[in-house]
Amino acid sequence: MQPGPMQLRQFFPYALDDIVDIVLAIQVNIFKCGGIAIGVCISHKVAHALSVVMFANGWAIVACRDTDVLCPRFGLAKLFPPINLSGFNPSTGITKEKIN
Repeated sequence: MQPGPMQLRQFFPYALDDIVDIVLAIQVNIFKCGGIAIGVCISHKVAHALSVVMFANGWAIVACRDTDVLCPRFGLAKLFPPINLSGFNPSTGITKEKIN
C-alpha cells in the first residue's frame, strides 16, 4: 500500500505552503524498524529540483561509504560566457493596470 500525499507531509520539516523565509530545512525521521526518511525543503532561490536530487544522491553515496561519488563541475561559464546586462531593466513591460 502506497502512502498518500497527506501521509507523506509528516516527514517534511515544514508544510510546503508555509515556507517563506527559510533557505534550507532538513528533517531526519527514524523508524522502529531501523529505516530512515530524510525530508528536505529548500528555497528555489538556492537550488532547483535537480540540484537537490543530485545532493541527496551524493549524500546517500557518501553515507554508504561508497567512493564512486559524482562531483559537480562548475565550468558552464566557459560554454555560456556571461553577457553584459548593464542596460537591462527587469521592470520593463510590467504593469499594475488590469488588462481586459
